[in-house]
Amino acid sequence: MDLMDRDWEKLTQEEMKRYVEEHGLSRIKEYFKTKLARWQEVEVNIAITGDSGVGKSSFINSIRE
Repeated sequence: MDLMDRDWEKLTQEEMKRYVEEHGLSRIKEYFKTKLARWQEVEVNIAITGDSGVGKSSFINSIRE
């Protein structure tokens, strides 16, 4: 795990701790639902390369569903 991963992990732990202190442990499910919902809003750009006929279009169509 590199330094950036550890920093992100530490920030996430501190944020969770603050949330629990402010709202109580019984509402931690709400915290995680909010965090997971944010990931659905993140735009992802992917490049697919490969030889002709190896299934690039099939792969793209399957992940778009």
